[in-house]
Amino acid sequence: MKALLISLTLILQVCAVELPQTYIVSRYNHLWQNSPISDPPPPPEEGGVKNDIDDWVLVGLEEYVGGKVVTLVNKKNTKERVRVPSNEELAKDFAVLEVKKSDGSYLESEVHIQKGPHRGWVKFDSKYLVLRKAPVVNSSKKKTKTSAQKTPGKGTPPGLPAGATKTIPAKATKKAPRTRYIPKPK
Repeated sequence: MKALLISLTLILQVCAVELPQTYIVSRYNHLWQNSPISDPPPPPEEGGVKNDIDDWVLVGLEEYVGGKVVTLVNKKNTKERVRVPSNEELAKDFAVLEVKKSDGSYLESEVHIQKGPHRGWVKFDSKYLVLRKAPVVNSSKKKTKTSAQKTPGKGTPPGLPAGATKTIPAKATKKAPRTRYIPKPK
């Protein structure tokens, strides 16, 4: 009887305990959003990417069978050139949307480009169309004669290789005198 009584009390205790409830995550949302310990999140940035299409100028327009290639130069940094489309890292931001070629001069042509979310028209600017000077070719270089062209009396003596030069005698070279340091006796 004693065993029956003990087992009955144990069964009643197990039945009397409620199962734990799980709560949805949004119940604790206010704890991490309005916490006095942590800083509030920064406000979202306005604008995002800066529109710098006005900083680019058209310097080249090439037509191929497969399409058109446009060359752009940055007005602020003229060493920065981009060919669109190409495999360059900077060119991946650009896309050519439309090309308006003029019937008259090519300087009146315009290209509609897109860089990121921004779109704009770029055209030629004669200030950035500068021809580079070709390197000067110096035609007055001295020609060296080969060993076959040398006169017989002034060539290298027999037994020496053709490229050997005359050595300077030891008496002709002057070296600075060697200074000696002699310690004083104690």
